[in-house]
Amino acid sequence: MAIEYEFRSAADLDPDRATKLVAACPGVERSEHGLSAPGINDITVVKESALGRRLIREGLGFESNVRIVIHVSKEDPEVGEDEVARLLEQLLPQLPGDLALLLNNEKVVALRKGGKVLLNRDLQFWRDRRAFVRATAFLESIPDLT
Repeated sequence: MAIEYEFRSAADLDPDRATKLVAACPGVERSEHGLSAPGINDITVVKESALGRRLIREGLGFESNVRIVIHVSKEDPEVGEDEVARLLEQLLPQLPGDLALLLNNEKVVALRKGGKVLLNRDLQFWRDRRAFVRATAFLESIPDLT
């Protein structure tokens, strides 16, 4: 079983357009099975469900329109998580509006709300990856979604 990360974005994009944005990121490859990257088994882009919109609205205060689901390989998680951090850097300017990066649908790894980018300082994820995000970002505690 893979480790699941998800971008939840308020950007007004359909899944096809969001897939093209992700596919254009350095390191992402397209195959007959979809999108992948080093240390990442697959990347899937889908329209946010009604339940997902409600959970993100209640937990983070914005409506998510699109989900980018990333399955990081358990065999090489460090490489895959490095790629997730690089994807965040690449997608921040491409996906306007509020954005969250979640781990297993509950841990908020990163959050952009009202233009301010927060990285969850309570997670080991950012210990060695802070430099991957060149955008102005602040290390802060971010509560889990419940």
